[in-house]
Amino acid sequence: SQNRVAIKMVRSIKKYTESARIEADILEDVRREQAKRGLSLIVELFGVFEFQGRAILAGPAGHR
Repeated sequence: SQNRVAIKMVRSIKKYTESARIEADILEDVRREQAKRGLSLIVELFGVFEFQGRAILAGPAGHR
């Protein structure tokens, strides 16, 4: 089976890349708290990394 991955690339501007990192941290905090309660209401991130100065967030793609 093929798994689709959604990629969010953030412009290589310091305030945008910092905001993307904060966004990823918030998503992870919410996901962790929901997991404690047996919930799964937020998108899981596969990874957050930097490429050529751009913040990249990767997660599961939505359904078509």
